[in-house]
Amino acid sequence: MKNYVLISMLAVLILSSCACNRFGLKTGMNVASITGDDTDNLDSRVAFFFGGFAELCVTDQFSFQPELLYSMQGAKYSESEGYDGKFKLDYLNVPLMGKYYVTEALSIEAGPQIGFLVSAKDEYDLIGGGESGEEDIKDFMPSLFSVINPEVF
Repeated sequence: MKNYVLISMLAVLILSSCACNRFGLKTGMNVASITGDDTDNLDSRVAFFFGGFAELCVTDQFSFQPELLYSMQGAKYSESEGYDGKFKLDYLNVPLMGKYYVTEALSIEAGPQIGFLVSAKDEYDLIGGGESGEEDIKDFMPSLFSVINPEVF
C-alpha cells in the first residue's frame, strides 16, 4: 500500500512540474469503411470526428495523451438488393496515446484505442425513387477496439 501511495505522489510531482501539460480540442475528417465477409459492395464513408485531449508531460521528449472523441464512421453501399444507402456508425472513442517529440515541431503518437458504439443506423433509398427510410442496426454492430492508432504531427 505504501508503494502505491509513493508511486502516485511521484507521478503527480513529475506531471505537475513539467511545462508541457495542456488541454485542447481536436477535430478532423474520417474516411471509414467496413471490411469482412460479404462487404464487396461497400465503399468508404467520409465523415467527421471531434473531441478533446489532455497532454500530460512525463519528460521533455515524452508525454501521455488520453483523448475523448466522438467519431462518425460507417460505409456507403449502392445497388444492394435494389437499394442505395449508408451505414452510419457513431462511436465514442478513447485513444490512450504515447507521444514522443522527435523535434520541438514534430511528434509521433501511438497507442491503443477503445471505441464504444453510440448509434448505428442504416439509411436507405429505393433505386429509382419511392421507398426510403432508416433502420436501427445497433444490435448487429460490435464495439470497436484498435490496438495501435499511429499519428504523426
